[in-house]
Amino acid sequence: MLKGRGRLISLTLMLGDAVATGAAFLASYYLAGPGLHALGRALHWEVFAPVLPIADYAWMVALAVPTWWILLFFSGDYDLHRTLHHRSLWLGLLRSALVTALVMAAAVFVVQEKYFARRVVAGFVVLNYAAIVAMRRGLLWASAHVGRSEERQRRLLLVGAPERAQAFLESIVRDRWGLRVCGFVSDEVTRDSGAVRRLGGLDDLARLIEREVVDDVVVVAPEGGWPGINRVIRVCEEVGVRVHIQADCFDALLSRPYLEDFRGVRFLTFTAGPYDPIHLGIKRLVDIILATILLFLLWPLFLLIAVLIRLTSPGPVIYRQQRCGLNGRLFTLYKFRSMVPGAEEQLPAMAALNIVVGGPAFKADPDPRVTRIGRLLRRFHLDELPQLWNVVRGDMSLVGPRPALPSEVAKYERWQRRRLSMRPGMTGLWQVSGRHALGFEEWMRLDLAYIDRWSLGLDARILLKTIPTVLRGAGK
Repeated sequence: MLKGRGRLISLTLMLGDAVATGAAFLASYYLAGPGLHALGRALHWEVFAPVLPIADYAWMVALAVPTWWILLFFSGDYDLHRTLHHRSLWLGLLRSALVTALVMAAAVFVVQEKYFARRVVAGFVVLNYAAIVAMRRGLLWASAHVGRSEERQRRLLLVGAPERAQAFLESIVRDRWGLRVCGFVSDEVTRDSGAVRRLGGLDDLARLIEREVVDDVVVVAPEGGWPGINRVIRVCEEVGVRVHIQADCFDALLSRPYLEDFRGVRFLTFTAGPYDPIHLGIKRLVDIILATILLFLLWPLFLLIAVLIRLTSPGPVIYRQQRCGLNGRLFTLYKFRSMVPGAEEQLPAMAALNIVVGGPAFKADPDPRVTRIGRLLRRFHLDELPQLWNVVRGDMSLVGPRPALPSEVAKYERWQRRRLSMRPGMTGLWQVSGRHALGFEEWMRLDLAYIDRWSLGLDARILLKTIPTVLRGAGK
């Protein structure tokens, strides 16, 4: 039902964006090029120099179209729900336009063509945004116009409680993309809910399908439990009407549902963490690339730190400790040693110095076990640089929840264990949110907020915020 239409809508938007970009290019070239030059000659202004032939500017379209596609794809602007609902759609397009402008400016800088008219590029960026916005508005108007034509509408019959039926209607956006809800059936006797009419109970489903034009039946709530859902499926398969079961009719508070196929067996999967293989794959690829580059660039600093540790304190340079990773997997975390040898054995005697409010985590400020060079390393987070190797190995990520000790995890409350559903990170939301002033529960909730809000953009913002945090020497 929606999947096929969603793909069609996405392809239509992508094609429309390409057409709008092409039209904006032609308009910008002729307005800022020959048109402006002709105007200047007519007014006897010698300000506007002639521009190169249009073929010399055609690369702008070849660069702008894939740039727009990539930016809008990863910002979700080709998703059906964003296309219909998201109030910041135009703001999202503006952000993509600004990034496209930066890409175009960089390209102009690289080309360094003496007679290259930059007014053509500037006009193209502005007109490109205006053309795409106009195209989107026109498409939404056309979809609403087509949706009012009854012979072209796909008629839906809902099964479930009235409030769920009304919520489904609002989520679809009535009369858009050719979908029409003709009513709902429910054994709950009630008056009509808003714009949705109650047409009868579950026993009336077969009769309604025979009497009404019904293209799809959508189960928005488990009316009658599993036996009721099975009845709906049997009735619909007898007459060839398609059935859709709304995944969130299950009573999951945080988990999001996904449909999976494993060797021909279909599964409805619920997860309370990120579940986008493409975006997670990009996150992992970025981790490997950036961590490898940093290891290559920072090896002289690694060598200097190793020498300073050996000269100022007996014991190994690298400190190894067991931590809990993804879903509780144990791994060896690497750090530059910043404490005296045998520091872990002294921990029970230092419980009174703990500054973490509540919970099993320990943090002392100041910590008498830290060496002189260790204080410097901790202040600028240099002791954590060996964790770049953990990132390359896949034990950690550049951004994620703090890697916890097994002894801490053993004392977690059940809701706190969900922070293990993502790889731990070298930095995270809690590190850039004033971590030393946070209580343990707030610390945990920040990690869970990161998991719930995760996106590639959020990772980028956290990494950028980490840089000034490190340079200020805010570590302890």
